[in-house]
Amino acid sequence: MRSAILTAATAISIVSGCSAAVRLNWEAFFPEWSPVAAVIKFRVACAEGEWDQAHACLSERTRKEMGPGELELLLLVDYRFDYEGHKVPLADFIENSRLLGVETDADGVVWVTMRHGNLLLDIKMVKEKGVWKVGLVDSLGFD
Repeated sequence: MRSAILTAATAISIVSGCSAAVRLNWEAFFPEWSPVAAVIKFRVACAEGEWDQAHACLSERTRKEMGPGELELLLLVDYRFDYEGHKVPLADFIENSRLLGVETDADGVVWVTMRHGNLLLDIKMVKEKGVWKVGLVDSLGFD
């Protein structure tokens, strides 16, 4: 029992960043070779408070609309975006949505479908210089 508690405490320390020696190798853990991998990398970066990493996962258009500090602020102040008549909390959407799949439409645009509660949301993915990026502004719009 004691070893299980010690193991759990060690894992929590590493995940929560208590160990300064552990740094996540973002490229090794989250290669951006697929739209799904890019979305996962973005979500983990947001959950870990790695705002520069999260910002780098966004499409060029989205990065022009919001800097890393603005992204952090939107997540921390419980910003809610409009989606098909619903107010959806951005932080909750990023952290708790279920990733359902990837589709390419007739125009060749790639979309990652996510479920948030009873809503299905499609996130536009953009390939920039061979790397998949998350098109939040194209998908969700921000006012």
